[in-house]
Amino acid sequence: MILSQYRRPHRALLRDVKYLPIRPPSLFNTGSDSACHKGAYNLMDNTQDELKAHLMRTDEEFRRLVEKHTQYDHLLDEIESKPHVTPADEIEEHRIKKLKLHLKDQMNEILGRHRTQSVA
Repeated sequence: MILSQYRRPHRALLRDVKYLPIRPPSLFNTGSDSACHKGAYNLMDNTQDELKAHLMRTDEEFRRLVEKHTQYDHLLDEIESKPHVTPADEIEEHRIKKLKLHLKDQMNEILGRHRTQSVA
C-alpha cells in the first residue's frame, strides 16, 4: 500500500467533532464544595488505613491473609517480568489472581466485621 493513500481527515470533518472532557465535570469544581468532599474522602481513607493498621497488630488471621496476598503479588510480578510468557505461565497467573482476589474478599469481610463492631 502506498503512503499517499493514507490521508488525514479534512478539517471540515474535524470541526464537527465534539470532544468530551477526560474527567467528569464534578472533578473540575474548584470551589469550597470540592474541598469539602476531598476532606471527607481523606478522612475515610485515614480511618480505613487506621483500621487496617490496628488489625495488622491485633488480628493474626488478617495479618496472615495480608502476608499471603503480598506473596501472591510478588509471584505475579515475577511472571509479568518474564520476557516471554508461556501458556502455562498465563494459566498460573490466572490461578494466582483468583487466589489473590479470594484473599482480598476475606480481608474485606474482616474489615467489615470490625467496622460494624466499632459503629455498634
